[in-house]
Order: sequence, then C-alpha cells, then structure tokens
Amino acid sequence: MLSSPSVFSPLPKGDFIDTELDRYGLLVQEYLEVGILRLLGGARFDEHESNLGNSGNGVNPRAGVAVVPTKWLTVFANYSRTEAPNFGYMRSKTEELTSSWNAEQYEAGIRVSPVETLWFTLAVYDIKQNDTPSYDDASGYYTTEGRSENRGVEATLSGNISDNCSLSFGYSYNDAEPETGKKSFDPYPPHSISLQTTYSIPEGFFKDITLGTGYRYKDGYDGTMRGEYVSPDYYFDDIHVFDLSVQAPMSKFGLSEDWTLRVSVKNVFDEDYFESNRHYYQCFTGEPRTVEIALRGRF
Repeated sequence: MLSSPSVFSPLPKGDFIDTELDRYGLLVQEYLEVGILRLLGGARFDEHESNLGNSGNGVNPRAGVAVVPTKWLTVFANYSRTEAPNFGYMRSKTEELTSSWNAEQYEAGIRVSPVETLWFTLAVYDIKQNDTPSYDDASGYYTTEGRSENRGVEATLSGNISDNCSLSFGYSYNDAEPETGKKSFDPYPPHSISLQTTYSIPEGFFKDITLGTGYRYKDGYDGTMRGEYVSPDYYFDDIHVFDLSVQAPMSKFGLSEDWTLRVSVKNVFDEDYFESNRHYYQCFTGEPRTVEIALRGRF
C-alpha cells in the first residue's frame, strides 16, 4: 500500500492506439500408459493476425512423463514452451512490436500418499521468459525485455486425516531472478499459504454438523508498471485472511435430510487488502467481511 497519499505520481502514457488481434489455433495431444509409465505429449499451433497488418505464428509443444511404481507413489516431470507475437503493444505512434515473446517451463515433483486418504505433493519449477513487452517511461511506448526467470517450490497436502476431519494445505515459494544489471525485486508474493479444514461432529446433539475454517496468507511484494519496478513507495503489504463456515443437514430442524444449510463468513476480521493487481495503480481489492447463506438440496 502507498506509504502516504502524497507520494502518488502517475507515470506518463503514450497516445492511445486502437489495436485488435485475431488468433486461430489447432491443438494436438496424446496420452499413453506403458507399464508403470504415463506419457503425455502434444502441441498447439497458433496463427496471429493484427489489425495493423502484421501476422505471425507460434508453435507451443508440451510433454510430460510420470512413473507410477505403486498406487501410493508417483514421480513426474513436465516441460512446456509457449510463444506468441507481441502484437498490440505499440513501439511508436504507428508501429506495434513485431518480435515474439516466449517462455519455457520445467517442472518436476513427487506425489505420495502416507495414508490411504491423504496425498502429499511436492514440485519444483523454473520458468524462463524472453522478449516480453516492457513499458518505457521515457517514450510512453513499449520495448522488449531481454530475459526474466522465476523459480520456486509448491507443496500441497490434502485429504482426510480421520473419518470426520479433512485438510487442504498449500504452500508456494517464488524467487524472481532479475535480468543481469537490473534491480532485484519481488513482482509476486515470495511466499503464499492456504489452509482449509473441516470437522464433522460425530455424536451428540450436534452430530453431523460440519465446522469449517480457512486461512489465506500472501507475503508482501513490490508494485510494478508493466512488470517493471516502480519505487519503494509502491509496496503491497502482507495479508492474513480468515474464513469460517457451519453446515447442517435440514433434518436437524425436522425437515428433509436431502437438504443442507450452510452459513459462511469470509474475511472474519474484515481485513483490508488487495487480492491482485495488474499494475501498481490498477488493483483489485479483496472481499470485505461477507456472510453467505446457501441452501442445497437433492431431487
């Protein structure tokens, strides 16, 4: 968040140019099982046409392999490449960028079930991007960046930890590697956590009533303009958001057991935060404290 309203100073922008882009594509994909191997391969072919008279194409392959030696263990690796012309980003008043943006993503991980109803997944990834559009403050138009890289770790744990209790936990870490000679900063939250639990009361007067809790955390990160660092005054604070819910079968109230009532309270402590943003000045606020009542039935 801004350290104070007085530090706000919008960056210059070039003259508005109406741009339009049409894309036509074809996707080919195949999946095979060979013994303990699971193989996935495919490619997407795209043709791009700009209303400014430019055209280009992109070939986007992807491949994946998984080894499943037992029903409780999977080891996997994936690769994908994406490319597309930078049409729609103006490099001058009359010309758009004609270079192509491209990215390569590598991922490897393991999925294991320590108990029959619980799964743990751990994956590492590396994403390399080249020639992405970058806003030039001096001209008010766009140039292309040479290179950027994000690498990180994702971990999830989900399933039932007992007959009446379930858990869903996720953690991610992202490390943005700057281009050589550029300032190191965090365009995305370095750390993120999500946690959800449910507990169904097994006996007594409150039997079959389900209690739910949720927690969402995002680490603080830097505001950007077209992916570029702005200044230390544009920084998004850490967020901690808590949710609660109660679900009860309507049979508790003498009605049909085919109907269920659910009451949820999101953002219990009415935290002020930004859910996401496109640029430092274009932000999407998170929901304030919200109460939802839902009635679900089977016919």
